[in-house]
Amino acid sequence: MSAKVQKVEKLMILASIIIFVWIFIYYAVVNPFIPYDYDDWRYFGFFESDPIPRLSQWNVTRILPEYLLPLSGYLSAYIIYPLVGDYLASASIALALLMAFSLSMLFIASYRLFYALNENSVACTLVSSMMMLLCFAIFKHAPENNVHMFFANSYNLHFYYILPNILNSIIVLLLTREIVLHKRLSINLWTPLMAGVLFVGIYLCMFSMLFAAGILLAFAVAVFLIRFFSAFRFEQKLSQKMKLFFIDLVTNYNIAPLIIVGMGAAMFLELQSRRSNEDWETIYKGSLLSFEFLKRFFISVKGLIAQIGIINKYVFLIIIIISCTAIVCHIKRRKQQSQIMRLALKCLIPLAFLTFFYSMVAAKGGTDRTSLNYCIYGVFFFLVLFVSLASLYLFKEITYSRLLFPFVFMMLLMLVLNSTRGRYTSFQAEEKAKLTNQVISLIDEASESGCRAIVMYVPENYDLPHWAMSRLSHTLYYHKITPTRVTILDVKYSTDGSFYYEAE
Repeated sequence: MSAKVQKVEKLMILASIIIFVWIFIYYAVVNPFIPYDYDDWRYFGFFESDPIPRLSQWNVTRILPEYLLPLSGYLSAYIIYPLVGDYLASASIALALLMAFSLSMLFIASYRLFYALNENSVACTLVSSMMMLLCFAIFKHAPENNVHMFFANSYNLHFYYILPNILNSIIVLLLTREIVLHKRLSINLWTPLMAGVLFVGIYLCMFSMLFAAGILLAFAVAVFLIRFFSAFRFEQKLSQKMKLFFIDLVTNYNIAPLIIVGMGAAMFLELQSRRSNEDWETIYKGSLLSFEFLKRFFISVKGLIAQIGIINKYVFLIIIIISCTAIVCHIKRRKQQSQIMRLALKCLIPLAFLTFFYSMVAAKGGTDRTSLNYCIYGVFFFLVLFVSLASLYLFKEITYSRLLFPFVFMMLLMLVLNSTRGRYTSFQAEEKAKLTNQVISLIDEASESGCRAIVMYVPENYDLPHWAMSRLSHTLYYHKITPTRVTILDVKYSTDGSFYYEAE
């Protein structure tokens, strides 16, 4: 290994370790999350899905989260809990470890893509770090209750939305890197074993969450469209152009159509699922060609566009300055077109596609979805990727622009760290842990006493119904926290605001 490669790896490893520690502290100490509501306890201790989609299941296509969440329960109960002695704190630490690991991998994936475009380790480290900071600073617009691109307001949502979003982003960055290095995206680029690992990653992306899987689909659609229009540049007959396009697609870019076909199958299965056909008030049951659906579509688009309005004003200014400067420079140097800037502009294709895709999904499943940061993450991911690539381009092409990047980095870092003028939404884990720990103590006491079924009495500020309590109780049993299984027959409010139970 050369000294240069060693230096690059050391710098990347150091930066990734810093990010890992930073993210872990945030999720474990600053704003920890614990299992609290029904969906948390429903999936924390139970594997609800099979490895392949089945129409008989409630969530047909959500294989990744419904395996990842109970696996985090195992990590929490069997590895972390014996070390820390606090069941809920163990769950919080498990999530913090997963978030820290996944975001470190996202950083490394972005770094590797940038390094394939510009072999300047300092520039790539700086731009990759700026990309991470942008994700945390972009929506920080108010003194209180701000969110970032990886925020969700419950424990289970991190597994159903945030982690699938991150995994899809990582896969897109890795596939984009292959295109940069090899000018194609074909299965035969990898050894059979590595191709198999890649397909496992793609499979888990497609069968994770529709909003998250849209990121991978948008990438594949962008590749498809770019190859399609590239084939039409040649002065040939239409039939010859189409033949050239299909040969190029099948020979050199066959992963893209495989993703599109796979996502088509996943969306079909999702529409046939029990969940999609449930009589929810938010789900639209009519024709997709009706005026009502069109109305819902535009409401969804309006909700998505409204999220642009909450972008931090300083971040918005940074985005505008970097984007406009890079585009103007690229146009002026059109005879010396940069690979970096061409790739940056191509990011606008999946961004536009996801705006349409998310609005369609929200029009069908609930128009409020486009106002949730974790549902429309993909749009802002490609926006941040575009700005990052534009920054890398300026760093490489305009020497004097490098003077500004340390200042931009400092500005973003200060925005993220400022908890006085921009506080993130708090989960209030301490308050919720006090309530939940009392419930756990009662269930443990009932289990130790040999009770098989109980009626639980709780204060009015604890609002879990009995079926959610039973899931909590069963999870405790499966995780060997309690010696026997206790069924919660009913939950009633206590007259004195205390916790107690009555055996049945």
